Amino acid sequence: MNRHDLIRRKLTIERWLLQFVGTALTLGLATVVATVVFLPVHARSRTISSECAELDKLLQSAPDVRAKNKDLRRQIDEAEARNSRLAARVPGTPHEADFLGQMTALAHQVELEIHDYRPGVVRLLENHGEMEVQFNGQGTYASVCRFLRRTEELPRLCRISRLEIKAPQTGDKTQIDITLLIYFVRPAKANAASGGTARG
Repeated sequence: MNRHDLIRRKLTIERWLLQFVGTALTLGLATVVATVVFLPVHARSRTISSECAELDKLLQSAPDVRAKNKDLRRQIDEAEARNSRLAARVPGTPHEADFLGQMTALAHQVELEIHDYRPGVVRLLENHGEMEVQFNGQGTYASVCRFLRRTEELPRLCRISRLEIKAPQTGDKTQIDITLLIYFVRPAKANAASGGTARG
């Protein structure tokens, strides 16, 4: 082997080494690029796919959600209507004379005699006021039952707080001694509500 062959062989080995080093550097760079760029992109792609699947489920449940929303809206509307009807039955002051007129008319319709009407204690509570109304009455047991049932239908909101029923001693007249609570809006709240309406 002469010197020329040795140099050529040395150059061939160096070329192979350079090719090997170049290939190794290229593979290393490709690995770094894959790690730095492609893996996060792939992970983000999986996350987006998962979110898309969840959104698809949500879209598939949309009719159920709409139906529940419609049912809740109906319930809210019914509650607001009940609230309005109830508010219409509660005046701003006791107006016990008006209530007596309503009670007398109801008693007349069911054939119950009312006497000894007594307005009682007025209490101002946090959100409303209430007044006790006491009276005695007499009539058949059926007329007493009709009267008690129909107090719920009065234009004025009231609640029976005490009731004493005495069986007839002679004849068919049942005696009752009753205390009702009638409700009204507290004056300060009524003024605030009417003031707010005037400003609005």
